[in-house]
Amino acid sequence: MSLVGLDSICQPKWCSGLGLKRLRDQNISFLLKLGFNIVSNKDVLWVHVLRSKYHLKKDLPDYIARNRSSFLWRSLSKVWLLLHENLFWSFRDGNKIQCWRDNWIPIVGPLFQHISNNVIQDSDCLLNEMITKDGSWNLDLFQNPKDEKWKSVWKLPGPQRDWLRANLQNNNMVHEEGSSWACLFGLLIWRLWKNRNLFIFQGQFWSSMETVQVSLSWVNQLFSALSANFKGNFKPPVEKESFEDPIFLNIDGALQLGSGNAATGGVVRDANGDWIFGYNRRLEKCSIFNAKLWGILEGLKLIQRRGHDEVIIQSDSFKVVKVVLESTSTETNSALIRRMQSILFQEKRWLLRYISRDQNQVANCLAKQALIGTNNLQVFDAPHLMTSTLMELDKNKNIFFFRILLCN
Repeated sequence: MSLVGLDSICQPKWCSGLGLKRLRDQNISFLLKLGFNIVSNKDVLWVHVLRSKYHLKKDLPDYIARNRSSFLWRSLSKVWLLLHENLFWSFRDGNKIQCWRDNWIPIVGPLFQHISNNVIQDSDCLLNEMITKDGSWNLDLFQNPKDEKWKSVWKLPGPQRDWLRANLQNNNMVHEEGSSWACLFGLLIWRLWKNRNLFIFQGQFWSSMETVQVSLSWVNQLFSALSANFKGNFKPPVEKESFEDPIFLNIDGALQLGSGNAATGGVVRDANGDWIFGYNRRLEKCSIFNAKLWGILEGLKLIQRRGHDEVIIQSDSFKVVKVVLESTSTETNSALIRRMQSILFQEKRWLLRYISRDQNQVANCLAKQALIGTNNLQVFDAPHLMTSTLMELDKNKNIFFFRILLCN
């Protein structure tokens, strides 16, 4: 009698096999069945005993691994992620479903993965708290920001016109960046007015720290551009000229606070703002700065393979824009930036520019999705539902129709 491999035995009978099922698949199926009972049949005695022993307070916990546990529980913890990803809440009155964290919308997944953390004031709020008795959304939850720093603004003494005039005429410089306080103050006032309108009409909320950081980045970029002295092979613009057939590369990075893992993502669009392709990749542990550099590099490699030679790179990180542009006139020790330079040298025209965070939502969404993905680079030839919605918002902002300077 000759030996036969397990793969041959597990083939269907019509393929000359014995039709046996693989033990690994059977074990996973049985464990998933046990896991489902632990989630859905809490009143059963054995389920009640296990949930009490391992302190499972949530109906559907994110993880169940414990330092000291039985062999069965360790086996369950290995397949728990698979079970968690394929379970959806069937809500009734919504008194057990966490609105932002739980997976209660098919395909979309947990809502916190698709929106800015600044919008979420109470990450543990239940779904029934978001709806009033008449079935409409409870908008009162978003009408009163709780940031205590705003109180100091409204308590400032003195006539407002004198206060505004004094600050707008103040020519002192801000720290060592060489930026004007008058310019920064004007931007802050405009940003506060714009944020108030965004909050009232679109429900978007910016923290005070984010408002200051974005305004300071804009001012630094302005004064850096006015005083920049480029040297070397990457020449500054010498005449105004439109790009003939540009494409737009938006990149962003994301960082998972618990594990320290980072991810990058980007989207490439034409001059009308229409989708060409998107991509993302999980990067293991690295800084958010390097994640954004990886995003530029991966995007440039994909663009080069597809034959595009005019690219406008857009990032919401002033530090990334500044470091890459300064590296064009000096030697750099960063292997990532050197690889970018080798690709940019081959482009006919290119431009790297800073944009605000609210103009980079599509790339941010793709980067966050990669945090739960694999390390392999994923390319998307068509947008999914969430990115389609964000793309339409970008088109309404009209960020793709403008004349630019020739950069090469």
